[in-house]
Amino acid sequence: MMRDITIKPALNGWTAKVGCQTLVYVDKQALLKDLDQYLADPDEKEKAFIENAVNKRLLDVPAMASCAAEPCVPPQGLGMPDAPSRR
Repeated sequence: MMRDITIKPALNGWTAKVGCQTLVYVDKQALLKDLDQYLADPDEKEKAFIENAVNKRLLDVPAMASCAAEPCVPPQGLGMPDAPSRR
């Protein structure tokens, strides 16, 4: 299932929001290649996004399938797991 895609420029690259996941690119060609692959086979590319996520352990990334209903709920637990509270 193809999701909404929003691409925005950033100081040193681009962010691409695909459903409820945000991807970061510093290489325009990599962004365009991933976009082309996503348009050709959204389900397979979403699976690859999650499997190859750099910070999935830190972010507790849900599978994109869990974001089927829009609007998506962003991933929870954006801090380090087991990080001490800063009260």
